[in-house]
Amino acid sequence: MRPFIVIGHPMLSSSLSSLNYQDAFNGIDCLLVQFQPIWRESPFTQDHPSWLSDHGELADALQNLSDDELEELEDESNLIAWTQNFLPELALLERWQIAPGQAPLLSAPKFSDVGIPGRKLTQIMSFTSAVTAGKSPAGPIIDWCSGKGHLARQLHFASRQRVLALEYDPKLCEQGTLLNQQQQADVSLIKQDVLDPALSLDNSKVSLHTALHACGDLHKAMLSHACRHHAPQIALSPCCYHLTKEPHYQALSRAGQNSELTLTRSQLRLAVMETVTGGERVKRLRQQELLWRTGYDLLQRQLTGCDRYQPTPSINKAQLSGTFEDYCIKMAHWQQLSLPGEVDFQDILHRAGQKLARIQRLEKARLGFRKALEWWLLLDRVLYLEEQGYRVEMSQFCERGITPRNTLIQAWRD
Repeated sequence: MRPFIVIGHPMLSSSLSSLNYQDAFNGIDCLLVQFQPIWRESPFTQDHPSWLSDHGELADALQNLSDDELEELEDESNLIAWTQNFLPELALLERWQIAPGQAPLLSAPKFSDVGIPGRKLTQIMSFTSAVTAGKSPAGPIIDWCSGKGHLARQLHFASRQRVLALEYDPKLCEQGTLLNQQQQADVSLIKQDVLDPALSLDNSKVSLHTALHACGDLHKAMLSHACRHHAPQIALSPCCYHLTKEPHYQALSRAGQNSELTLTRSQLRLAVMETVTGGERVKRLRQQELLWRTGYDLLQRQLTGCDRYQPTPSINKAQLSGTFEDYCIKMAHWQQLSLPGEVDFQDILHRAGQKLARIQRLEKARLGFRKALEWWLLLDRVLYLEEQGYRVEMSQFCERGITPRNTLIQAWRD
């Protein structure tokens, strides 16, 4: 295996800031445009990605990785460094970094953390600490896509401001309202579809709009609303860019709109294809599901005579406690296919293991561009906010081990 070294001269990195947001976006945009075939095409759905012939040395090196070497490349920094031996242009990503936040970590008031898993609580308290540090909100707060209002309550306790929490699920609103009453928190949880074009909120005294891990269209709706009403402060940690009603990504900033890139929902998913918080059991179940999906794909091609990938629905992880045969029966029923009386499921699994090993190695080339795509999307939001007259800062509000979506975008209208 090639060592984890960077080709070329060492590059000094600097924190992403208003001094280099535009330069960073332009550089990453060029990188993504230049290497589109590598990151656009998933070997899970395309058996022979078009980039193999143009980057044969990279393809050969990936397919010759041992299991231990493949495991080392699960670390994204290792993967990017290793891939630079074949694609030195990836060194561009070392030119900038997102600086860790400097706010002291607040503690949740006694009993206010009841029912919140430890990792989730750390996310909430880290986000709250960063948002209320320094110049704390001077008026009411609106928290978007609030769930049971766990973040909204901590924002209230830290700032002593009233919080309006928006949530679409009425059951979560009921549960959150009960918690608000028990903890005597000045938080109002209301059922609200934030994508409703007729959405009307009293913004006259609101000092801060927040959204922690609101997905796709949901956090875009928050940004649009907050900017339209000249919100004094915005705090956002984006997530799940692919959860959108649009078939192609609708860029927010002028730079994004002028880019050559067109991104489908499937391609947007690459930006969040990173799991650093799962334990060994989660990883084992994920590998089992991938193996079974690959196996069923081989089976359905055999049954239909159509040699191409067909998507299948996600399943509850509890269903992985059955057998591979049970899984195939369920998927065949979903696809309205009839299984023959005699199927050698063990042989299919054996062939699936071989195919999955190849797929997961080739997939590493695509994953080497995951960070670039996520930064492109983050910077699209940052540049949009600057265009709307905001001063914008990016930081890491918690460690990646707590959540890989740990980037906080804060914006102030001076």
